[in-house]
Amino acid sequence: MGYKYAVVKTPMVYRNMYVPNGGVTIDIGTVIGYDEESREIFMPRDYAGKFVYLPSIEEIPENELTNLWRNSQIISQQRDKAINDLAKHAQTLVDMQDELNQARKKVSVPQDVAEAIEWFRAQSLTNEEIYELSLDPSDGKYADALHVWSDIGPGDGNMLMEALVNGYTVKQSPEERLQQEIEDLIQEWWFSPMTTDKDVAMAAKELAGKIVEHAKQFT
Repeated sequence: MGYKYAVVKTPMVYRNMYVPNGGVTIDIGTVIGYDEESREIFMPRDYAGKFVYLPSIEEIPENELTNLWRNSQIISQQRDKAINDLAKHAQTLVDMQDELNQARKKVSVPQDVAEAIEWFRAQSLTNEEIYELSLDPSDGKYADALHVWSDIGPGDGNMLMEALVNGYTVKQSPEERLQQEIEDLIQEWWFSPMTTDKDVAMAAKELAGKIVEHAKQFT
């Protein structure tokens, strides 16, 4: 005598004569555990206390029960790993979104403005102090650079404060952008597969054409 485990082969219906449609049914395929002596079900907990109908079940042999338990452990471990992986990926996505949002908040500033901000920060000035210095162009070339950009030029006071608080990117001059693009083209040309002098000549001609096209943007 002891506990037995079985699979329900035909539905086991338990009606409640006091409550219309208030009974329960243990469906086909449900694995149940019951006391062999009392025939009282203890697993699943939703059906605890019900009595098993022996003709409706098929007992699970002990060796199969061991395999079922082992498989359930493997499935549980795989489920836990999948949940952990999803949590990591979700956090990665959140971090990427935060970085993207932060990048969107960054202000594009000219090179001289970036140099002025870094110089003032090297003097341990706060954002508020740097902003106040930008209001007085007579306080040196760095203050003048901030003043020209934020008060006279394309920027404004709000953009300067956003750059100080949220960060900034350095805007390339047309010449710097052209140089960077030409460097990229040369690297692409340098590492392209060329086996003969004809290949080199054709690649050089193609490179020259691309450089000319890029240069047209700045004329």
